[in-house]
Amino acid sequence: MAIDRTLQALLNPGEAEDFFSLAAGVTFESSVCDRFLPANALWLAEFCRLIYRQELDEVASRPAGHRTRRQWLTSHGWTEATGHHFQAGTTRASLFTRPAGDVAVLVFRGTLGPGDFLIDLQVPLRPWT
Repeated sequence: MAIDRTLQALLNPGEAEDFFSLAAGVTFESSVCDRFLPANALWLAEFCRLIYRQELDEVASRPAGHRTRRQWLTSHGWTEATGHHFQAGTTRASLFTRPAGDVAVLVFRGTLGPGDFLIDLQVPLRPWT
């Protein structure tokens, strides 16, 4: 499996066209909560990339065949909870669930673009012992 190591992939993860390729053939295990599972880590990493995927209502236009965040989730057995994408100020998050109701994943979006980077710079540094 090829991994996109370009600067573009790092700066614009939502523009990828290979979501869940790392988790292909791997099942998210919701019944195990007491230890690290590599399979779940792969799924969570993909959710962290997918959260940057903009929906059609968030942008002016997209090329034909563009798959939205919701379409990617649905094709892999997940949904975006009612209310879709939460936004409060510059904080954005989504709640991804499976129809069986056995698991929910709250995913926050981090820095996206120069505006967010400037906000990040305003966070005061604090010593951590």
